[in-house]
Amino acid sequence: MTTKIMRTFDTPLPIDVALPQLTAALASNDAAVLVAPPGAGKTTRVPLVLLDEPWAKDRKILVLEPRRLAARAAAARMASTLREQVGDTVGLRVRFDSKVTKRTRIEIVTEGVLRVLDHPAAATSDFSSLRSVISGGSPLSRDLLLRARPVFGDVFFPHFGMAETYSSGLILRREHQITNGSDEIVRRLGSAGTPHVSIEARVVGGDGADVPRDNLSEGEIWLRGDSVAAEYFRMPEETAAAHDGDWFKTGDIAVMDDGGFITVVDRAKDVIITGGINVHGREVEEVLLTHPGIAAAAVVGIPHPTWGEQVHAVVVPIAGARLDERDVLAHCAERLAGYKKPRSVSIVADLPMTATGKVRKRELRERFGEHASEPTD
Repeated sequence: MTTKIMRTFDTPLPIDVALPQLTAALASNDAAVLVAPPGAGKTTRVPLVLLDEPWAKDRKILVLEPRRLAARAAAARMASTLREQVGDTVGLRVRFDSKVTKRTRIEIVTEGVLRVLDHPAAATSDFSSLRSVISGGSPLSRDLLLRARPVFGDVFFPHFGMAETYSSGLILRREHQITNGSDEIVRRLGSAGTPHVSIEARVVGGDGADVPRDNLSEGEIWLRGDSVAAEYFRMPEETAAAHDGDWFKTGDIAVMDDGGFITVVDRAKDVIITGGINVHGREVEEVLLTHPGIAAAAVVGIPHPTWGEQVHAVVVPIAGARLDERDVLAHCAERLAGYKKPRSVSIVADLPMTATGKVRKRELRERFGEHASEPTD
């Protein structure tokens, strides 16, 4: 099988004109990635991220890249239509029903994985048609991945990316999702993986130098590649703050091991500082998700008169489960250092989410900022 990268037109075309041309181009190739138009800037290698998925090597794929970001939604719909025509299917949003089990590829936010797993019919449904499940929006924790694979199959491709990089960044490839082996190898299940094709990644410390690859030293993830946006539209100050030359500063705090695997620790703006000590919410969230009655969790810092901030947990119970705040606090106290454990808990029906599947932590901080309590040992 070969993958041919073609440029079919130099200027944007109306869909009714472009569709027949691109459909015909697909018919003659094992896998075709079409890029249009060149005037969009450094985007000609963006579709290569698809080659990290096995289905891209034996299906005919179309990727369109319009000049304007606002037009990409229409292009995505067009690409989806073509994929249907050439024998593949793509799910952009998941509501669990019989159609989900007939897909070959699903794009889903992390919370969506949880919701499918919690659905009463999930355990008895046949997902054997799936070739790849692309998850994103927030990190897919090791525990969630281990829970999901027996249901969906060994088809997960967790992605780390953002709008500024056209969703490119890091991927935990299937060959790296090892459940049995040395502690170092198994630990990588909790990482975001290594860079996509055409992307370079660094973890940079406060001094501007790469941090040691010891899986302990923290820094900010910087990305560089053809899919990285050069600027924010008419926002020169924000552009300057987010770039160092052609490197984009993601604002995500991470560590890197000696194999180049990057583990996201937290968003820089979401680090909780309690009593002068940094607490990363993701670590606490992963502990919360090991509780048998919790389906989703978010951890934020809320004001405290003595310690500056205290760790506050917001949790969503699994369908049918009855959660008790004291039980949740005890669960964390057994598994976390004293300064990391939540001091208060809120039980909610849903977490507020962005359109890209990320938890709106600012909204949670504002909503639950009055829950502060005196810390106890």
